[in-house]
Amino acid sequence: MNRVIGLVAGALLAANLGSQASAQLLETPAVTAAQPLLKGFRAGGDTLTRGNTTLTLDVAGGRVVGVLVQADNPQDVARALVAAWGGPEKNVAAVAQALGRDDLQREARGAQGLRDDSAGTLLRVKLNGTGGAQRWTAYTALLIFPDRAFPATANVQGSAQAPNVLRVFSDFQCPYCKELWDTAHAKWAAQPSVYRVMHYHFPLSFHKNAEPAAIASECAAEQRKFWPYADLLFRHTAEWTGLPSASAKFSEYAQAAGLNVTAFQTCLTSAAPKAVVRAQQAAGLKLGVQGTPTVYLNGVQLRNYSDENELAAVRAVTAASPGAVEVIAARLKRF
Repeated sequence: MNRVIGLVAGALLAANLGSQASAQLLETPAVTAAQPLLKGFRAGGDTLTRGNTTLTLDVAGGRVVGVLVQADNPQDVARALVAAWGGPEKNVAAVAQALGRDDLQREARGAQGLRDDSAGTLLRVKLNGTGGAQRWTAYTALLIFPDRAFPATANVQGSAQAPNVLRVFSDFQCPYCKELWDTAHAKWAAQPSVYRVMHYHFPLSFHKNAEPAAIASECAAEQRKFWPYADLLFRHTAEWTGLPSASAKFSEYAQAAGLNVTAFQTCLTSAAPKAVVRAQQAAGLKLGVQGTPTVYLNGVQLRNYSDENELAAVRAVTAASPGAVEVIAARLKRF
């Protein structure tokens, strides 16, 4: 990532925006307009105005999916961005300071403007004119990843026609992943016509046995037993996570899952399953995955996979016609 662009990402993170991605995006226009940060703005349809500043709300499925701001000063741009991502008043200064930097402004004046898709946000910023004629145009929106952004996986549950596609980056040694498996995943798996679940490996470096466990699960997948084998790994985490070597336990679980143990053990020493695990992890890093579990619904990273309101909002904007992808793409084409 470009160092100048990173200034915006850093300011957003410092303002606690990245961790709240979708906090105001995905709300209704009325809720977005009613924020204290936007007090003094006059609402007219999906447009808010105050002085020379205009905010335009892009809406899909009755929810805000993007915010366009046009202003003659960086402070109002910062206010709009913080409002879009649900931050408090005190965070406006940090973003305004980043926007006021000479190097960032030079980037924003370039032919392509400033482009930043880090920190869980889609952000575009352009700056034209100087002095009193200075004019800012900024756009922030949901970051929705297309199917091609995700790696291949053979570990899929649910109908191909299911309206909710959940992509889960997971680590078998992660206690929070076990919690997801025992709660949300159990619910998703019980409704295959509603949820299609795709599992991706993202073993964390400080979990010694996480990558070997992921490799073992891929060896189970070679015998079409990934899901029962994964269930055994999560069910028995206390048995294998602290071992110097868990290979014996992994073979024990292979037998319990009804695998051909000889073929399983041969697979453990082959290069193919490790390559699958590392390819999925590398793809996760490109997507911005930092920890586990990280869950995407229809291409949108969830803040809380157990929050039914958030899931409903994501479903609404991705199932609408036109949907969020089309609405955002149309705005970017005009930007």
